[in-house]
Amino acid sequence: TFHLMGYTVYQYHELLGFEVDEGWAPLVKAADRDQEVLAQAEALAADGELKVAEALLAEHIRERGGTDAIRQRHRKLLRLRNDTAALLADGRDWINVMLARDDDKRALELWRECRELDPAFWPSDPTQVQRLARKAADLGHSELALKTTVGFHKAFPKHRDIVPNYLLAARLLVDRFGQDAKALELLRQLQQGFPQHVQAEEVTAYAKVVENLVATATPKPRRTP
Repeated sequence: TFHLMGYTVYQYHELLGFEVDEGWAPLVKAADRDQEVLAQAEALAADGELKVAEALLAEHIRERGGTDAIRQRHRKLLRLRNDTAALLADGRDWINVMLARDDDKRALELWRECRELDPAFWPSDPTQVQRLARKAADLGHSELALKTTVGFHKAFPKHRDIVPNYLLAARLLVDRFGQDAKALELLRQLQQGFPQHVQAEEVTAYAKVVENLVATATPKPRRTP
């Protein structure tokens, strides 16, 4: 209450006839270092110093991580000179950051961008593939979810996530694409290659379901030439 009274007196001191001594330093919010660096980079880019601006942002990212605005501007400069290798390296690092803060949706968007640059792109942590694929499936991006798993066994031939990744792929083939026979073939490969896996029974059970779907499927009539 006394603080409120004091603020009221200060606010209306002229009407009340009080003279206020303002010989104290006002509180100033600390400058946003990232914003300062971004402003410097923008000024350099405007002057045509693109490489210097890029180096400034890259150094800041290495030292402090940087905000999304810093990251986006850095990637824009990398795209201007078509540096695919640097874009992929930055994307791999940024995906780690996004997933660490549970920003799976944006990590998936960046994953898609990197995959378009290089279909053989993989994250630094193979376990992230399953997480990204499931996020894509949950969001209804079935094709992206399926593509996310393709080639995983070649990139990581002994990884434990081969089974869950391709089991997810098989479910997508059945539920979203109607490719039951292809899904069954994939499930058979999992049964033969990973009989001792913790999800082996789940694979076998689903294979029986898909086998029934294939067996009862109505064959399409052949077209007469």
